[in-house]
Amino acid sequence: MEYIARGNLFRIIKSKRIFQENEAFYYFVQAAAGVYFLHEHGLIHRDLKPENLLVSDMNILKICDFGWCAELDENANGERKTFCGTLEYMAPEMLESLTHNHLIDVWSLGILLYEMCHGKAPFRGNQMSISN
Repeated sequence: MEYIARGNLFRIIKSKRIFQENEAFYYFVQAAAGVYFLHEHGLIHRDLKPENLLVSDMNILKICDFGWCAELDENANGERKTFCGTLEYMAPEMLESLTHNHLIDVWSLGILLYEMCHGKAPFRGNQMSISN
């Protein structure tokens, strides 16, 4: 694994508190491009959050921690049932234990953008990570 000089995006958000719009846009576009790449290759990350976005010394975002990553199952219309992820970033369908697909990553991207612009996630959870 390559050396990631700047650490994860969570650390950067906490040190800056709130990003300027152009800086949030810079990181958001990279995260969205990474998620698009995963989805185009039939994968759902399912735990996108600043802790899982590493920042290189050249300010390039890299997605990590594929522990909850799943393949989009074409036989099930891309739907999954596993309850997993981090509460603050979970889509409503995950919280309601409904089937979900790649769109839960899109929800997490929205939460990420909000956190970069406001310094905190819009929703608070009781635990950092959940699985069953």
